[in-house]
Amino acid sequence: MRITRVILEDPPSSHWQGPALLNILEVTDLPEAAALVAPRQIVSLSLLPEPYKCTSAIYALYGKQGQIAERIALGEAWRVPGL
Repeated sequence: MRITRVILEDPPSSHWQGPALLNILEVTDLPEAAALVAPRQIVSLSLLPEPYKCTSAIYALYGKQGQIAERIALGEAWRVPGL
């Protein structure tokens, strides 16, 4: 079985807002880590924070801008078309 979709619930805009992970910001931050699943679908259950525009830009490089969606309920997230 392959991962086809990642559903995010209120993702923080940076590791600064999450638990302390020593030196993690020297390597990457959450928006870049989210882009690692490209070109698989990302569905957020809230508005994505501003820093996730870089995630969208990476998806655009793959021609998959439509693979990032925002929905308000988990049931809606499961029904996002495109898979």
